Amino acid sequence: GSRRRIGRFVKPIVTDLLSVVEDARRAAVGKGRRIDLPVARLGQVEAALCTPESQSIFTSIAHMQCTVSEWRESYRSQWEAGAHYDHRRAKEYTVQNSVAQRALTAMAMELSQPCRRFELVLDIGCGTGLSSSALVEEGAYVIGTDLAPSMLEHRVHPGMDVVLADMAQRLPFRPQVADRVLSVGAVHYLLDDCPRTNRSAAERTGTFCRSVKQCLRIDAPPCVFQFIPGKGREGVQIGRLLEAAAAENVTLRLVGCDPHHTSALRWYGWLVPHREIREGMRKCLLPGLRVHGLSCCWEFENWAAIHATEWQPNLTQDTRGWQIREHAKYARKLLRTYKHVEKQAGDRKGTLALSHEEVGIVVSLKEWLGENVPSLDEMCCTPNDLFRCMHA
Repeated sequence: GSRRRIGRFVKPIVTDLLSVVEDARRAAVGKGRRIDLPVARLGQVEAALCTPESQSIFTSIAHMQCTVSEWRESYRSQWEAGAHYDHRRAKEYTVQNSVAQRALTAMAMELSQPCRRFELVLDIGCGTGLSSSALVEEGAYVIGTDLAPSMLEHRVHPGMDVVLADMAQRLPFRPQVADRVLSVGAVHYLLDDCPRTNRSAAERTGTFCRSVKQCLRIDAPPCVFQFIPGKGREGVQIGRLLEAAAAENVTLRLVGCDPHHTSALRWYGWLVPHREIREGMRKCLLPGLRVHGLSCCWEFENWAAIHATEWQPNLTQDTRGWQIREHAKYARKLLRTYKHVEKQAGDRKGTLALSHEEVGIVVSLKEWLGENVPSLDEMCCTPNDLFRCMHA
């Protein structure tokens, strides 16, 4: 958030220089599409950085990228929500996230049970209460917690109560007070070590699991939380989350889904603090989920129908139908690719452009469908067979 002087540059080079700086920022943060400038223009920026007249703090583009990454890590290690979210940022947060936050909350509620009138809900890491407002409108009594005073002051719904509390510490509520615990867009802040407080990710995440276990009624539905693991660090952070849940003896299942109908993956956790469920879920073979070993909400619904019948998800017809259609689209794409490459490669049987796992999916699909590639609507008409082929 602070300004830094990087040098003095002639006007013709400034636009390309700013593009290179923005690309370095996106690389450090791990968000946004990278900016590719032509080699000749990159050479001009490189030359400008090296000239004594520029008084640049960087000696090259590579040096700039490393320095920006170091700035990012230094800022993250000292980051504190209370200091970061002042009144201006709290207002900007509300404006920028109002639509997305409601959609994420709606998906979280689909993975749980419908909200009942007068039930007491704890919204952990509530921010300005964007996720809480929808529950208040349904008649729930919501208490939101957050570490940033400015965020709580700018809560969007006057019908909710707020408590200043750090979710990495024990929450200040009596045992089994809540009928439901929810968290949207907050738990990922616990998945890294915090040098400022000298607490590890395992300690912070374990405290969160203990707080949920303490606050949630024994017969209440599981806690559902939405989070965003760091890009490129998903495996490490998910491992920490699962280890913390196991250490606290709570059941945790992870689900990947897409409430916005875009290509972006949304991560959800389903946490059962008072009952052990040993049976795991099958992995979804869609590419975006397969790479992380995640299950989709379609598999989650089928799994819960067998192993957690009292907490059956509340998926809408739109969500279920869209999930079936996405699986069918990918299945047809694999079949068409296989048939095309099979013609080109002869005896290699279409394996040239497909991975080992994808070939396995094709084999299952061909056992079901034969040699024909049905239309999308035809494939969606038999979802049980499609489900069997697309989950392992």
